[in-house]
This record gives sequence, C-alpha cells and structure tokens, in this order.
Amino acid sequence: VLMLSCEEATLLLTKKQYGQISFLKSFHLRIHLMTCKLCRHFDFQNEVIQKFWTDFEARNQHLSEEKKKEIKKANEEEQLD
Repeated sequence: VLMLSCEEATLLLTKKQYGQISFLKSFHLRIHLMTCKLCRHFDFQNEVIQKFWTDFEARNQHLSEEKKKEIKKANEEEQLD
C-alpha cells in the first residue's frame, strides 16, 4: 500500500512520536504528508501537545510530594467555592 488513508497516517504519526514505525511506513507517511494538508496540521498539533506535556512533566517532577499534596488540596478547596 503506497498511499495511506488519513486514518492510517494519524495513527502512524502518533506512533512516530515514540519511534514505533518502520522505515517503510515512515517513507509512506512522508509521501502522505506531502499531499495532505490536514494530516500535516495534525502532525504539528500533535508535536505541540507532546512538547507541552513533556515540559509539564519535567516541571512537576521537581516538586516534592508535600508540595504536590499542598497544590492538590488548594485546587480541591477552590473547586468547593
């Protein structure tokens, strides 16, 4: 299968973030992305979300467990108001 559907392409784009696609699938994906603006946009959005998530995780790993509990408690109290 040389041309991928958008559904197949978005699945491969998601797997690509974790290095889980073969060279051949990566090649087919690049061909699809050259012709499909919507999938290129999906790829861009996916990369932005992944970067924000990675940055978020990195920042939160530096918080002590006590500080995390304090923040969680403050959020819970705020939701009750």
